[in-house]
Amino acid sequence: MKKTFIISASSLALLFLSEINSEFLESIGIVLFHTFIILFLTGMMLILAQNETSSYKFIPKLLIGSMIVGSVFIITFQLINKDFNFGLFIEALLPMIFILFVGGLVGIVIRGTRLLIEGK
Repeated sequence: MKKTFIISASSLALLFLSEINSEFLESIGIVLFHTFIILFLTGMMLILAQNETSSYKFIPKLLIGSMIVGSVFIITFQLINKDFNFGLFIEALLPMIFILFVGGLVGIVIRGTRLLIEGK
């Protein structure tokens, strides 16, 4: 639980820093790619930090972590911009959860491959 909190907090901090410097990132055209990479790596790290060996135990934690990280980021970003809109919240939340979840699935594949190799 402590590792998950540290990973979530650090990824949120990176996302906020990237949004603060978004004018610079927009000028070179990588703001969405940068956000995508951070979310994808956060999903992977949410899986790789766990001490489980069965894949079915990863999925609930990954879904909850994805929802929490995505929700906190979108809510705080909308409050910073003073433009909270529930429709925009849902519209932005679903892709973020999907990217985090796909990153977590890649993390499960990496974790399973590592467990198979270590078992030999």
